[in-house]
Amino acid sequence: MDSVNYYGSLCTEMYELLHSQAPQDELAFYLSYAHPGDRVLELLCGSGRFLVPFVQRGFDITGVDLSQEMLEKLLQKYPAAKVHRCSADAFESEERFDYIFISSGSVSLFTDPALCQRVLQKAHEKIDFTDYRDLFGKYHTLEKISFDYAVAEKEKSLEVMRFAGQWKDLGTWNTLTEAMQEDTVGEAILNETCTNVHVLNELNVPVLAMGLHNVVISASPEGILVSDKQQSSYIKPYVDTIDRQIMFAEKSWGSFRVLDVEEESLTIKVTLNAGYRMNYHSHRNRD
Repeated sequence: MDSVNYYGSLCTEMYELLHSQAPQDELAFYLSYAHPGDRVLELLCGSGRFLVPFVQRGFDITGVDLSQEMLEKLLQKYPAAKVHRCSADAFESEERFDYIFISSGSVSLFTDPALCQRVLQKAHEKIDFTDYRDLFGKYHTLEKISFDYAVAEKEKSLEVMRFAGQWKDLGTWNTLTEAMQEDTVGEAILNETCTNVHVLNELNVPVLAMGLHNVVISASPEGILVSDKQQSSYIKPYVDTIDRQIMFAEKSWGSFRVLDVEEESLTIKVTLNAGYRMNYHSHRNRD
């Protein structure tokens, strides 16, 4: 499948004569796993006997197939279809999908177990997540969007349970400081002239504040914020303009912190949790 086009012009015409329409029971089976708003990917989509009915039902679906002739037939049926011509195991896209399927007829084309494994691995890379641990490992790839916009406003059937405990929206630095039990977190000194000042310091150097009022200070490997508490609610457009090396991140396997950045080198401290592993590796005799 890496370089072989299984369907030439003649085979494509024969296929269309015999299989132009999807079996309704099989189509219903694949549709049963799709939900409104899902981003769908069909690998080995062929001439679109499943992809086109998905489009006609309003689904956002992308197709992948190696055969130029089959894709041309698909585009004749639906010219606006989103398709990619490549081998399923070589498909590359920044987009992530909620639902990925391969029809049973297409699965029968796999005769190489290693190729089948690569295609399944590619599907796993492109799916949003399969469970909590998978989601945690891919968290850094997720779109930065609120739960309300991403989930709640799209769902047509929701159930609500009353919450009897205490709740506070900690969406801004100001509201976060209101919930802090101490004025400082980390190494910090406030002199007696400071009023309503809070410091959150993740660095290994001290922060000294003097004569400040209604201020929040946050120091981390990513940067340092010094802001009036009310103004701290408006930092997002300024932060969005900052493009720099990520200095600290938590992963499913542990965390890493960048200690030093040079023109041709990077020094990183890695903390690996017990029982986990990662894909970092070493090089020998490398320039």
